Amino acid sequence: MSTDPLPATKYAEPRKGDESPELSLTRMRLPLLALLAGLILTALVTQKNYQIESDEVQGIAKPRLLGMIEAVKARSAAVVNVGDVAARFIGATGVPSGAQWESLINALQVSRYPAFGGMSHAVIVRDKDRWQAPIVHQEGFHDAHPLLRSGQDVMADAPIKEAILGAFETGQTAWSLPQRCGPGPCVVQVTPIFTGGIAPPTVERRRSDARGVLLIELYPEKMAAAVGQNAPVGDQLAAFPLASDGPGPAMFNIGVAAPSVLSERVEFVAGGRQWLAVAGCSEQSCRVASRARSRAVLLAGVSLTLLLASLLGYQDVLRARAHARATEMTAALRKSEERYRQLSDMSFDWFWDQDADYRFTHMSTSIGAHGRDPESFLGRTRWEVAGNWTPEQIAEHKALLDRHQPIRGYEYDTTGLDNTRRSYMISADPLFDERGAFAGYRGIGKDVTESRRMARELRDSHDHLTREVAVQTADLRAAKEMAEAANLAKSEFVANISHELRTPLHAIMSFATIGERKAHEAPPEKLKAYFEKIHAAGDRLLKLINNLLDLSKLEAGRMIIEAAPRDLAHLVSEVAEELHALVDQREQKLVLPEIGKVPPLALDNSRFAQVLRNLISNAVKFSPPRSKLIIELVTEPRVLGRRAEDSPQQAVVLRVLDQGPGIPEAELEAIFDKFVQSSKTRSGAGGTGLGLAISREIVEAHQGQIHAYNRPGGGAVFEVVLPAQSAYDPGI
Repeated sequence: MSTDPLPATKYAEPRKGDESPELSLTRMRLPLLALLAGLILTALVTQKNYQIESDEVQGIAKPRLLGMIEAVKARSAAVVNVGDVAARFIGATGVPSGAQWESLINALQVSRYPAFGGMSHAVIVRDKDRWQAPIVHQEGFHDAHPLLRSGQDVMADAPIKEAILGAFETGQTAWSLPQRCGPGPCVVQVTPIFTGGIAPPTVERRRSDARGVLLIELYPEKMAAAVGQNAPVGDQLAAFPLASDGPGPAMFNIGVAAPSVLSERVEFVAGGRQWLAVAGCSEQSCRVASRARSRAVLLAGVSLTLLLASLLGYQDVLRARAHARATEMTAALRKSEERYRQLSDMSFDWFWDQDADYRFTHMSTSIGAHGRDPESFLGRTRWEVAGNWTPEQIAEHKALLDRHQPIRGYEYDTTGLDNTRRSYMISADPLFDERGAFAGYRGIGKDVTESRRMARELRDSHDHLTREVAVQTADLRAAKEMAEAANLAKSEFVANISHELRTPLHAIMSFATIGERKAHEAPPEKLKAYFEKIHAAGDRLLKLINNLLDLSKLEAGRMIIEAAPRDLAHLVSEVAEELHALVDQREQKLVLPEIGKVPPLALDNSRFAQVLRNLISNAVKFSPPRSKLIIELVTEPRVLGRRAEDSPQQAVVLRVLDQGPGIPEAELEAIFDKFVQSSKTRSGAGGTGLGLAISREIVEAHQGQIHAYNRPGGGAVFEVVLPAQSAYDPGI
């Protein structure tokens, strides 16, 4: 049951001295409240629009700032790559002549790098424990003023000396701290040069094989200016070296010094140092959208609020005048007009009257069409007619009537003459006699049984539709996530394969270009060295392409596996014999399993040898010299299926245990993905990241499993599990 009590309608004669309607401040409450509410709503909507515009500004400016930082990182990596290539060339070919320097500079396309101020070659000279590094050749670029000069001992410069020692310590390119040189801050990039062009694996060997250093003077502000040349006025871009005591002097700092309203900070590594890149924008450059919408909302809201308040004030004055005229009419005319006005406004099914004791004195015959006899109401109260009300419902209804206030939309249930459950809704106004005493109620009623049923059905339909929409939304979201994942995988594949293909191709083109230029003047041993480099790069490229083709065939199910009974321990011994040179070179000890210890398995000899070759060579490469590598081969029960109800079966387990750095727990599964290497082993040892992916496909084609875990005492374990009684179909 629900009620909507309204103020009782009472009629009184106008009193002398009543305040004029035009001058009554009491009657102006509604316009004032409307004015206040309108101004508050306008302020809220204006603030919301202001926030939306601010969010739009961030959505545009933030990607621009991050893009500037990413461009700085990419250009820094490109500069390091130039130094690496040039240092390998000098290490492999010896001190270049003037013509060779010119050819090398042209091959490196130095003109593409506006940040280059000069490139120098210094030779390492040892005097007991003291090193000297005089410059034997120096080239300047882009009309810069080089910091370094021919004959200068660069070990006498503390920042450059620190970078040189760090470069030979790690075997990689190092950057000096920013220093003042010429028109602005500069950084000296130091790339170590070793005999043969390749960095030795140990610090002692790197220091003993040191032939010299390649020095490139970099003007980072020019690089940053090229990045930010299209940025709006007001953007700022800076980079600082990071140390334990905080950021050092700026490598570059371009743009305005105005306070930043939005900034992005990204740490990155370049030249063996940790750098902090900061990009920010001032209020001028960040504000790509005006506040026109907020100002328009504010102006429109204030205007409409004032107009509404004026209309309400005018309407209130008119209403007061009309009320004053209405009170001058006779009481009989007012009662008759009010009665018929109420009945005509409320378009209900029947009407009724009650006395002061709430007993019906009149009931229209139209209620008969709704399952009740009008005569059964006379002289009785509503709760007596309904017959099924609880004492609480009766008390609630009497309390409502005792307030002598209008009733609107009061609903209750009753039983019709056909014993069906019906729902009624009534509205009524109180009646008062000439003295103002309560005389009863006059009202109307309506059968709302059907409207209630339709409302329930509409609510049920709405709930069902809501659930259907939620299901469809979830399906669309899942499909969107799958599409995004596929697109991300494609992008990662293209980025990785581009890098792996470009490296050997670049080496082939570089050495081919040098060989072409020197074909008529270089000695045969030089030409032979060029061809050996080209052959090595081509061999690496061929292996990569073969790996890609093998992986593609395995994933597509088109790789033919020719299985035959094989002793796995014997196959391990054959692969170990192939790799004995690599093992001996690192002075390692390889412990092999006993032949005949496990039953023969149905294996493809060449494909499974490829798995063993990948696992053993990885263990050799990533373990320290003079370490011990163990290959175990046992038979034990294992669960080979992926369902929870699968039971253990007899299996042959092959384990390769090394003493390397191990694998982070979060990467134990990811290392079997294409082009993925462990973060602890991806630098220094080379590789494409395809070996373990191919190994997993081959093992699973043999109905087996492969996984990795870490040894408690250090090192990693790669484990291959194969069914002892293989039901393998060789036609797969």
